[in-house]
Amino acid sequence: MADRAAIRTWVRNQTLVLDMDFSDVDVNAILNQGIQEVAARQAWPFLQASTTFQTVADQVPYAMPADFARLEAMYFEDGVVLAETLRRQAVIDHAGSEAAQPFEYYFWEEQFNLAPQPSVGSLTVYVDYQKSPTLFDDDADTPEWDEAFHMVLADYCAARIWEREEDLEKSSFHLNWFIDGVTRMAQFYGNRGLDGPMIVGGERIISRYPWSWQRG
Repeated sequence: MADRAAIRTWVRNQTLVLDMDFSDVDVNAILNQGIQEVAARQAWPFLQASTTFQTVADQVPYAMPADFARLEAMYFEDGVVLAETLRRQAVIDHAGSEAAQPFEYYFWEEQFNLAPQPSVGSLTVYVDYQKSPTLFDDDADTPEWDEAFHMVLADYCAARIWEREEDLEKSSFHLNWFIDGVTRMAQFYGNRGLDGPMIVGGERIISRYPWSWQRG
């Protein structure tokens, strides 16, 4: 298991970067960029999250979770999935109309918006989403994915440092190792199968809808 301090030490040994050129603060910032890069590459099980909200009669917008990154699925308890639309299309299609159970949603002003406008309240809407990754804040922090792939961040950081030093050959070498590591990481998580409950964050979870990493 590699924490931030260990990863940073490896990067310094590989690049021989001096503190006067790249402080610990600079290296730490690049490592956090690497975490965000990994998170953006696909839907990961370690970033899987879910929430619910209750419809309110005549209310269209609903708050997103504070850690929301991107939506996977929105559906009602009976399994009916809401389809995504655009705000302008929702206005064209549903202006002034109501439905006991809305069947579309759109994003607007950092909120979920239901369409048509719900005419009744107390319907539970389930939301499966990818949360924002946890960034490093302390030298003892470790990446939230499997420890076998912690050092992909080291190659990402080394690639960015060599890029800034204008050594594109060494930058490409480490970037290729980073991409290869993330690819193997995706295969590792993708081979966990579709059947049965998953253990995510210490909790037993059964996903209603397959995530991209489950589909392989």
